[in-house]
Amino acid sequence: MAGNALDAVMAAVGDLPGDAAGVPDAVLVSRMRQLVQVKAMIDAALTGQVAAFDARAGARYDGQTSTMAWLRSRLRLGGQATQLLRVARHLDGLPEVAKAFATGEITLEHAAAVATLVSQVGVEAVSPYETILLDLARQAPPAKLRVACAHVAQLLDAEGEDERAARQHRQRHLTAARTVGGMVHLQGLLDPASGDVVLAALRAAMPVPAEHEERTPAQRRADALVDVCAGWMAAGEAPTGGGVRPQVQVTVSLRALRSAARGDQLGDQLGDVPVLADGQPVSPAQARRIACDAGVVPAVLGGDGELLDIGRLTRVVPVG
Repeated sequence: MAGNALDAVMAAVGDLPGDAAGVPDAVLVSRMRQLVQVKAMIDAALTGQVAAFDARAGARYDGQTSTMAWLRSRLRLGGQATQLLRVARHLDGLPEVAKAFATGEITLEHAAAVATLVSQVGVEAVSPYETILLDLARQAPPAKLRVACAHVAQLLDAEGEDERAARQHRQRHLTAARTVGGMVHLQGLLDPASGDVVLAALRAAMPVPAEHEERTPAQRRADALVDVCAGWMAAGEAPTGGGVRPQVQVTVSLRALRSAARGDQLGDQLGDVPVLADGQPVSPAQARRIACDAGVVPAVLGGDGELLDIGRLTRVVPVG
């Protein structure tokens, strides 16, 4: 973007009043559209600077190992750094897309979607599709453009796309570990097809929130994951280990169960605190929630926790 054009953009932004109260809807809509266009133009101007900086390996003169590291460290950028660098490196051969980005017709996300496609199959292969992708970018959100680019990639390089899919599948992982405080920390990555299965299950387990829903979307998603797993284990179709379906084990004293049944505080004594199979203590409320839908195996344990006697599985808690 030329310096005069950038100055005009910044002046236009500076002229916007800070308080939008009382401004007619039509004016607000016009301003928001203008600001989205201005933001894209500024992103395009920044991308041009990043391209020049990257080409001369400027990061190494500022103590960083790469342009990406420099963008994240010195400019404090997150995911936007990846988009900026990808566009800076892969959009040169598509002049119409680059022009639309520079004039604010499309956003950085749109430009990054096309640049990602170029990085996968090369600019020569993408060039015949430039007009089609640009028309879509002008009309649709970035997510729809990314889907279209994925289709083009598969069309142009079916073998390469298969290899990318296989590579993504190999990169799948999931860790589940208990923290010092007893929480369970989940972290992982799924390939697109597998991830879609999980997302579909979570959506199905997340009903439309109530009018006064107090849970955040993240909390609702966590509850949905627990509901999906609990329903799967209760359905009777889960694989067995040693002839036994997956189960959550809670050890709790008879005195604690009787106290809970009477409405007393569960586990007043240290020895009455319910524990999971790995020894992690759970609160009385958590133990009661588990017991609501649990089978009970009465067992007699010695003072050191050794098993002295064991009964049969029942759905009834012995409280008498």
